[in-house]
Amino acid sequence: MRPPDCFVCHLTLGDVPDDGRDYFTLVYFGETKAEKMAPAQVLADTGRSGHPSNAVWFSNGHLPLAQQHEDRHVSDALDAIKAESDMAPADD
Repeated sequence: MRPPDCFVCHLTLGDVPDDGRDYFTLVYFGETKAEKMAPAQVLADTGRSGHPSNAVWFSNGHLPLAQQHEDRHVSDALDAIKAESDMAPADD
């Protein structure tokens, strides 16, 4: 499993106190529950461990944006999230 790195703002474990559990959520993308779990199941079925291709880390600040798109294919969801986050005003 990859360590947390927010897809939007690139916040990482090194940027937060403690172990980061309170700062990041892994979001699984897919149109159905089965589609969301399929990549992880393939890894498990082959005896491999790793980071499922449709699972993406988000910081708490960007989690609501990710959740708005979690019922889409991962590539479509990430394109939409990127477009929406690029339109947001920069934090100063």
